[in-house]
Amino acid sequence: MKLIKFRAIIAATDVWIFGLPYAVYSDNQIDSIQSIETKQVEYIKTDTLGQFTGFKDKNGVDIFEGDVLSDWNEVDGKKVQSKMQVYWCEKTGAWKLDHSFNQDKSSGDLLCEELSDFAYEITGNVYQRQSV
Repeated sequence: MKLIKFRAIIAATDVWIFGLPYAVYSDNQIDSIQSIETKQVEYIKTDTLGQFTGFKDKNGVDIFEGDVLSDWNEVDGKKVQSKMQVYWCEKTGAWKLDHSFNQDKSSGDLLCEELSDFAYEITGNVYQRQSV
């Protein structure tokens, strides 16, 4: 059975929490998460909530919605880094990579196909601006 887990930044501490939704409102908004490790329930910054995709990067790290994945290619003898954002595409019902970071939800490559072709590494996320 596949574990559906989430991560978000704890509202009071600015520390990441990984766990399961604890309180879900009628409009499907999650405002708190119960930690998988400690079972502690924490209120979260709802705009940092991201679901686990079920995939791992080249280092075996879990990939979550909102992560920034990078790949390095050689162009004219120099290493060039390309960055892409992980997002859920409602239209196709699949995890995708957005190269433009605009999340127009109509473009992007399928995450599962990209991971089979390239060695991506998590280099940040869209919630902590230094990575984009």
